[in-house]
Amino acid sequence: VYKQHIMHALIDKGYTDQIYSDLYKKLFSRGEKEDKPGVAHIPLEYINAGDAIAAIRAAGGIPVLAHPGLFDNYEAIPEWVEIGLEGIECKHPSHDEEDEEKIRQLAEQFQLVITGGSDFHGFYGDHPYELGSKNPGMENLFALQQRKEAIFSK
Repeated sequence: VYKQHIMHALIDKGYTDQIYSDLYKKLFSRGEKEDKPGVAHIPLEYINAGDAIAAIRAAGGIPVLAHPGLFDNYEAIPEWVEIGLEGIECKHPSHDEEDEEKIRQLAEQFQLVITGGSDFHGFYGDHPYELGSKNPGMENLFALQQRKEAIFSK
């Protein structure tokens, strides 16, 4: 159960008419623009990137850095490549042309597979991006499959 699911229940009960309403901000704001966090705000804690990369690889997956332009974590890429990062998301709604070019250059420099995602969340999304609208192309899917075969067939 996430914030959007709670808001959905509040919509069903008539307390608001949309997920990302003033009530959402009152309950869940992080306090960045307001004086204090929302009454139901719980700080989000991310797993250590190295631990995440190791867990993904141990499970037979290919670690891919999601939307680096959104988090502006480009400087960490060399370190993460050293510990097993294999791909980088280039096509994403938060990325502008400058981000995409920077990501393509990093992908080439570190031999990372390029991926993409529309960040589609259906009813729970706050942006109208259509499913599949940030498709990086079939060649990148094949490159991801080849990377997996190369790593796990050894």
